[in-house]
Parts: sequence; C-alpha cells; structure tokens
Amino acid sequence: MAKHDDDAIWNLFGRVGGVSLIVLVSTVFRGYVFSVLWLWFAVPFGVMPITVVHGIGISVLFRLLMPHQFSNKTDNDTKFTWEPLLTEFLTVNLAIAITWGMGAILNALM
Repeated sequence: MAKHDDDAIWNLFGRVGGVSLIVLVSTVFRGYVFSVLWLWFAVPFGVMPITVVHGIGISVLFRLLMPHQFSNKTDNDTKFTWEPLLTEFLTVNLAIAITWGMGAILNALM
C-alpha cells in the first residue's frame, strides 16, 4: 500500500470518528437538556417526568424528523484537520447550552 493510500484511509477514519464523536456527545447533551426542560415546563402540567434516556430518544426522534442541511463546501485540500469538526462541535453545543440557559431563566421567573 502506498503512503498516499494510508493517508487517505487515516483521513477517512479521522473524519468518520470525529463526526461520530460530535454526534454522540451532542445527542447525549441535547437529550439531557431536553429532559431538564421537560421537568421544568411539562411536568407542572401533570405530564410524567422523563429520564435522560427518554430525553435522548425523543431528541433523536425530533432530529430525524427535521430537515438536514449539508455544506456545499468543497475542499481541494483532502488532509484531515480537527478545526472544522471542533468548530461544529462548539457551535452545536453552545446553541444547546444557550437554550438550556434561557430555559433556566424562564424557570426562575415562574
């Protein structure tokens, strides 16, 4: 196997592994926040509380039903770097954290 083939394989593993890690951590975080928000805003109406696992499941279900946006960006550079993945990770989880924070403020005002 040539060095170029090895680099391509490692680039693929890096991309797949990085995206998988982002999706896993973000999904668990989103599910946790969903279960907390459910506790704050749905349970007072007499709805049963849900566990974090239920929150993850409902979050996955909602995510599946939402349209996905894919980047049209094409890179001439095929070398794998963590920077775009870390940027995406921080962006997604920051949005979840901001939602959680807004929910906490609203919960405190109730």
